[in-house]
Amino acid sequence: SMFCSFETKNSYCMLMEYAEGGDCSSLLKSVGILSIEMSRVYIAETIVAVEYIHNYGIIHRDIKPDNLLITSLGHIKLTDFGLSKIGLMNMATVKSKEYFESFQDTKIQGTPDYIAPEVIINKPYGRAVDYWSIGIVMYEFLVGCTPFYGNNVEELFEAIVSMPLEWPEGEAAVSKDSKDIISKLLDKDPINRICSEGVDAVKSHPFFNEIKWNDLLQTKAQFIPTF
Repeated sequence: SMFCSFETKNSYCMLMEYAEGGDCSSLLKSVGILSIEMSRVYIAETIVAVEYIHNYGIIHRDIKPDNLLITSLGHIKLTDFGLSKIGLMNMATVKSKEYFESFQDTKIQGTPDYIAPEVIINKPYGRAVDYWSIGIVMYEFLVGCTPFYGNNVEELFEAIVSMPLEWPEGEAAVSKDSKDIISKLLDKDPINRICSEGVDAVKSHPFFNEIKWNDLLQTKAQFIPTF
């Protein structure tokens, strides 16, 4: 939340809410991976935030752990709308051309590991790019790293566009439901991505069976920052 803004001689300043728990990137660096229970809640709260901004015609375009802040009560807040796009998507129905093809960029913007394939290959894109990023974040929460990699940005983009998902085995293996929803969020074709049927298709996935969506933000968090 932004409380106010003001100008100085050299700067434009915004006074914003302080998130005492830091961000999810710092949390990952501290603990390595998140438990499936914590990942489930954090991803669910991120989905609620994305659903909200999408209803106002906004695509975030830079969802990543650094931009998921943790409040004093242990809940997630989505931040950094510097790359966001605002359009008329609130008027677009699921499966309509506008839902998937609201925008097209002349250059690639965003954090490389989290950019959707359709953006990389310069195709028109829509809300589905945010769900791709959520899939990457979810994989990172559970595995400890992003799923695609390369020695440089070009190799990374090639992997995102063409390489299949790889999964850890043995003690590091993730659950069947986790694999299923991540795979559906990371479908390289946005028309086949699970979000193409609307956010309810994502929320109703078995991975979220334990989530009470209407009470999510009133539920006591597992991790509450200490001061």
